[in-house]
Amino acid sequence: MKCYAEIHQYPLEIIRDDQWSNECPQKDFMFKRHCIASKVIQTYDWILFADADIGVINPSKHIEDYIDE
Repeated sequence: MKCYAEIHQYPLEIIRDDQWSNECPQKDFMFKRHCIASKVIQTYDWILFADADIGVINPSKHIEDYIDE
């Protein structure tokens, strides 16, 4: 993911749930991630939330190709 972000000049933020414990008190990360996303999206026009089991298959594709305007 880091290489993909660098190639396409995307900002990359790796977020750990313990960094957000004060703002997002949910115990289960599956719920906490929605709270975190709602905070992070305020900084960007859009975000891509990828879990650890996600990989880039075709690095020549841009994320924008999949975003509806």
